[in-house]
Amino acid sequence: MDAQPDKIDYSEIIAENFGANATYVEGLLSRFRSDPNLVDESWRAYFAEMLGASQASAVSGENGNAPRTTTAATTGQTTGGNGAGAQATAAAATAAPTSTAPTEVSNVQAVTAAAPPPPAAPQAATAATAPSTATAQAVTTTAPAPGVESTAIRGGALKIVENMETSLTVPTATSNRQVPVKVLEENRVIINRNLKETNRGKASYTHIIAFALLRALEKFPQMNDGYVNSDGTPARLRRPEVNLGLAIDLEKKDGTRTLLVPNIKNAGALSFSQFLAAYDDIIKRARGGKLGIPDFQNTTVSLTNPGTIGTVASTPRLMAGQSVIIATGAIEYPAEYHAMAPEALSQLGISKIFTISSTYDHRI
Repeated sequence: MDAQPDKIDYSEIIAENFGANATYVEGLLSRFRSDPNLVDESWRAYFAEMLGASQASAVSGENGNAPRTTTAATTGQTTGGNGAGAQATAAAATAAPTSTAPTEVSNVQAVTAAAPPPPAAPQAATAATAPSTATAQAVTTTAPAPGVESTAIRGGALKIVENMETSLTVPTATSNRQVPVKVLEENRVIINRNLKETNRGKASYTHIIAFALLRALEKFPQMNDGYVNSDGTPARLRRPEVNLGLAIDLEKKDGTRTLLVPNIKNAGALSFSQFLAAYDDIIKRARGGKLGIPDFQNTTVSLTNPGTIGTVASTPRLMAGQSVIIATGAIEYPAEYHAMAPEALSQLGISKIFTISSTYDHRI
């Protein structure tokens, strides 16, 4: 007997394809089901393939608008590597109504630049997502206390759990450094004065730090390399372009928050003015729900800024396929000077500082 389309867990398919960004994509799926014209062409093609022809036709019939059934090939989406184009095809096969059960797809996060996904064998999928023996024992031996409710984790949240456990297989090291902010602060004032005169917006500290990161990668290009184990042979991936992932904290309609990590393509080739425009554009599109599939493909390095919530220092997890993730802490005076008056701080020449951490794949 054929599987019924409404029995397919599309949240699981989306989670497999987009990892931590799954919540955002599920929101786009809701828009697509309401009216296909509310999402752009690449998402229409992806959802049409995932839902299958019958459901896509039903959606278009309900709204009187036929979505364009353009495939990943006709939209120019890459089908190699771990891009979402290839994963969309896999997801479409998974969601086909004629199958008796959803086919497992490879456990590869769409926003990373990992190796091509392996064949979807149950054994391989289990090995890729299974936690360590110690973790598994902890899970099986820990029972909730009386009166404590246990709720299964599903969808995008489950994928985050799997990604975190998979990240434990990446041997990382972390370096931390405290950076004085005085010169950065003065340069930012000068930059914003010029931007204001030409009516070109405003530069934040993160703009400048991200651009400095790109300049550092020019001096140390190996930090943009990737690691892959091809047929049992460890190999270094020399990646000519830096696709800079930006961790964006967004508030959803229900008040909960989600974290997206789209990337700026070939960011290292941009001038400062071009980078400001590209940065602001991706933030604007993220907040407006206008990000496309390519925005999540092939991230090589990431920048996250937990300092916006007061965190002084952070060691974020490095996702498989990426080479390094940079985290910046809150900009403030050192703790031992918090009780001093501003005048005294100025007389002593005490600068605000922030802590920057670099968590990288130690194999490369």
